[in-house]
Amino acid sequence: MKHLLLFTFFIVFPFFLQAQDDMKLVKDGIIMREGKVYKIDKDGTTTLVVTESDLGNGTHVSRNGDISWPGGVKTKLKEGEIILKSGGLGILQSRVKQLNGFIFKDGKMCEISPTTLRALEAERVVADSNRIKPDGRYYIGRGGKFIQIRENEVVTLAGEILMISDDNTFESYVIKRDAVVIKSVNSKMGIVDVEYLFPNGTKVNAQGLVTTKEGLSFSLHNGEKLNSKGELFLQNDGLFSNGLVKKDGLVYLLKDGKISALKDDYVQDTTRVSTKGIITYSSKPEKFVMKEGDIVSFDGKLMITNTGCADKSKKERFIIDHIAFKEGKLFIIKDAESSLLTKEITLSDGSKILKTGHIIKANGSKMQLHEGQRIALTGDELPDEKPEETTNPDKNYITMLKGRMWLVTDGKPGLLKEDYNIKGKMIVKIDGFVQKSDGSKIILKENDRLSLDGILIPVDKRQLPGQLPIEYYIMKNGKMWMVHEGKPTKLDKDVVTVEGTKIFLDGNITKKDKNKFVLKEGDKIDPRGEILSAK
Repeated sequence: MKHLLLFTFFIVFPFFLQAQDDMKLVKDGIIMREGKVYKIDKDGTTTLVVTESDLGNGTHVSRNGDISWPGGVKTKLKEGEIILKSGGLGILQSRVKQLNGFIFKDGKMCEISPTTLRALEAERVVADSNRIKPDGRYYIGRGGKFIQIRENEVVTLAGEILMISDDNTFESYVIKRDAVVIKSVNSKMGIVDVEYLFPNGTKVNAQGLVTTKEGLSFSLHNGEKLNSKGELFLQNDGLFSNGLVKKDGLVYLLKDGKISALKDDYVQDTTRVSTKGIITYSSKPEKFVMKEGDIVSFDGKLMITNTGCADKSKKERFIIDHIAFKEGKLFIIKDAESSLLTKEITLSDGSKILKTGHIIKANGSKMQLHEGQRIALTGDELPDEKPEETTNPDKNYITMLKGRMWLVTDGKPGLLKEDYNIKGKMIVKIDGFVQKSDGSKIILKENDRLSLDGILIPVDKRQLPGQLPIEYYIMKNGKMWMVHEGKPTKLDKDVVTVEGTKIFLDGNITKKDKNKFVLKEGDKIDPRGEILSAK
């Protein structure tokens, strides 16, 4: 397999345009500098483009940098790029570099020729064994690993990737990108197939598992980088190399790239960050829950998040310690962890909650908690807890196929692009590792399937498209029937399935989430209450 080589080129942005020696290498070209389009004259000087320029070969460039290539491809001129007189594409370095191969421009893969730029219509073989596809997927060797080429990146005919960057360092590093671990040594890059060892004893394997000389292990997420010393730098070009980060379910202290496990709660002023990632502020009762990939500053302020803090996720992100009454039992939830309440408890306002679910207020009044009711440990009433929804594991699941992780939603597959948190029970990583809340780990193998409730689905329990499940219910001739392994049995009384669905003899259905509907003749439902088909 050919090694992937990647060279990083650096664009120089001098203030004066007319005194550039490198300009003299190009005659009658067009260049974008400092957001403006200039024509390079034969003597090396430049003139601001105020009308559309015709290069004479069918290529047109507008004053705003919009390019129309022969054949109909339209792209935008980027900073430092040059349209040569011949119609070819170049970039400005310490000298002009003419490009060849393929470039990802404005969301599409294009082929660069000496005279034009045209859309890539079909897969092309690069450097004998590599392949580039029109959607920008670049397959390395004959295996299934690929890197998604991004905007303005070039794949040369030699199989190299050119990255136009304003970073001015050639320092070696290892980075995880598109679930592939890549090493860069003196600007030449290759895929880490087995293991890469740093001079300080830190090593990283092909899945991105990092092990330090001291024995500390953690996983690289997409965009995270280890510098030449084996020190961790996070997203956004390492701007956040200091703080607290949650990785693999644990909290780590990160100082100047050096990472160590947080063994005790971290306290600064009025903020406390626990070893489990619970942030407590003395000024408010709410606590903040760190999720996988979160980075917070030393004073507890969120800097980077992979999961977001939108309204729909506030229930999981911002928590209050409380008591909940569920299925006739009392539970106490502290720091996002739930446990059965086995004795009466006195709240901050003087109220007492008994094991029976009764609450005695400080004024002596007494009431019974109802299903789903929640009371904060301060005594304040909270909104009722909604019943937990279940998903159809035949249409909604995570699976490993051809070495890639896929998220299937309502039967539609999509590549898993970031770590997936399953109801706080476990975190599924894009490389197939599953980190459970109890600290244990598993790895998904080829064709393994995990439901969105966190349950591994055996092959013999999977429902194929159009296939009926082992057990279902049907309305036939005005009667309700249960069909188990193909054998029908007429119901003689109302039933409640293990999944909590109530099935009445007259065809009325009440799901666990309280939704109701009536089956018509020929309708079939599974034990979850989802309609399968109708004759």
